Amino acid sequence: MKNDKEPRLWVLGTSLKDESFNIETSDKVLLFSQSALNNLDSSSISIESFYSRKNFNNEIDSFNDGLRTLFLSCDQILKSDEISGSFYDNGFWFVHKLTDLFFIHSLCDQIESQFSNVKLIVPKDFEKLSISDCSLGDLNFNNLGKGLEHSLQFLHYGLPKSEILYSNKNDERWISFLRKLQFLKRSPEILFRKIKDFMRVLRVFFLKASTEKKIFIAQTGYDADFLLRSFSKKTFKTISFIEILKDTLSKEDISLNTIENLEIEINNFLHKFLPRFSSPLKEFFYSYIKNVSIYTNSIEKQLKRKLISNKVDVLVFSSGATNLIERKSCLQANALKIPIIFMRHQGIELNFIPASFLDDFCENDLTIPRTQFLLNNYEIDSYPVQEDILYKRAGFIEFSKFLPSKKKKKGILYSGGPPEHFTFKNPRALISNFERFNFASKLISLTDKLNLQLDIKVHPAEWKLSTIFFKNLVKNSLLKNKPKILLDGSIERIMKNYGLIILDIIPTRVINFALYHDMQVVLYVPKDYILNETSFRDLEKRIHIVRSNNELEQVLQKFYEGTLAKKSCPAFDKKYLRDLSHEEFIEETFKIIVS
Repeated sequence: MKNDKEPRLWVLGTSLKDESFNIETSDKVLLFSQSALNNLDSSSISIESFYSRKNFNNEIDSFNDGLRTLFLSCDQILKSDEISGSFYDNGFWFVHKLTDLFFIHSLCDQIESQFSNVKLIVPKDFEKLSISDCSLGDLNFNNLGKGLEHSLQFLHYGLPKSEILYSNKNDERWISFLRKLQFLKRSPEILFRKIKDFMRVLRVFFLKASTEKKIFIAQTGYDADFLLRSFSKKTFKTISFIEILKDTLSKEDISLNTIENLEIEINNFLHKFLPRFSSPLKEFFYSYIKNVSIYTNSIEKQLKRKLISNKVDVLVFSSGATNLIERKSCLQANALKIPIIFMRHQGIELNFIPASFLDDFCENDLTIPRTQFLLNNYEIDSYPVQEDILYKRAGFIEFSKFLPSKKKKKGILYSGGPPEHFTFKNPRALISNFERFNFASKLISLTDKLNLQLDIKVHPAEWKLSTIFFKNLVKNSLLKNKPKILLDGSIERIMKNYGLIILDIIPTRVINFALYHDMQVVLYVPKDYILNETSFRDLEKRIHIVRSNNELEQVLQKFYEGTLAKKSCPAFDKKYLRDLSHEEFIEETFKIIVS
């Protein structure tokens, strides 16, 4: 006979416990959502206690090797019907999404091994898993879902016996209002910036072309945007291949034998690595074949035609070719001897952690001959030698030197990273929700004790959840001076006004920005965080690293007393940074592109 008092696991996917749920003292509560940590008590357990980043890191390489094998096998099978490959060319997004699901799948395994009675508390607008068809317009696979709801949907699907309980409370209405209010307070500053941007655009409009070459930017964002804003529209032109391919593509027929062989490969992969999700993911893969793979031959032909008709001399990408159409455009450009430029989408912060498996399908891609922009001498020395890839130290335009702020620097700005579920795909980049809770709680307490001004900048990813998290931390503390929580605007625009910047993740562009602008930085690093040990020892010479509450207290005490030494290291700056102005970076970048 089953024991009615058998411990149950309550998975809290929302910020609030509802007393009507009748959680027993013997039950355990998994605080799955970051916003749920205001319910911390003796019954609480973390995701880390089920499936740690160390365990995930030990298993993830095997999974990604399996994915790579799947891509190559499926592409080879398609060749039997003389259909160009489509899996490896969209590898970045396959890896991005499926690695995330691998984490959730492994978490389901751990939960099921310990609890037979699982109850899942979800927001009242929660919908069960439903995957729409793939399409050429959604090569980043938003059809698989994203955010907290995506994680909860697959968690429930992977634990089919789990019971869904809907919270009757809405946590987010007041957050949107608060963000709008902060936006209104900033409106004069925003208006002034918009006017300056308009004048810059107007000036650029009348500029003459700086080169006779036809340079097309195929992927905007990051440093590519600075080029577009700095030169004549005749110098750099944007091109959207997905837009110009619309209504021009024709299908290829796939034989029954090829379909059967693809099904075998996909089923074997899912059976080995993702059996709990095999049914919806089979449909996902088949949809990709039916709606994407059948067009790849036509995509290649049309891309070649567009490159020739537009007389493209140089093709520029702001990061790397991350989806099928971008990679196909690169391969066609290679065939036509059109030079390709890959710029960098992140700064030197990635030098201090192990390379992500995603990088092999982006800026570390060794299969596309090109000119690859790198940031510093360290990257020049450490990147793999590849005959067809020309590495150029081009720096990072956005993080070049600027004039110091005339405002008196005061107070502390804490920039927290995204919630844990947002980084399931990359355990080498995350800290757990519990680690952030303990660190942020101590930081808030210490700054209040020392009467130091503290502002908290919410990460833009899943910002509503993070806002609830920090609001609860502040609300539940007996503080003399409550920190201000900043929801709107870019952190890079405000951080130079603070005397100290505090961070809790390494892969953030804020580190790069702070180092280039010689700011005082404190970085929280958990003791078992996975690091690139050699380069990280260099970073320790340049910024303050804290691994415990005691170390944090010592740093803040020194900052309060005005005795916190400003870390400097000329050798670090020479190795990782470049002493160029914004204009000098733009000029150097332009010369490399047109050479």
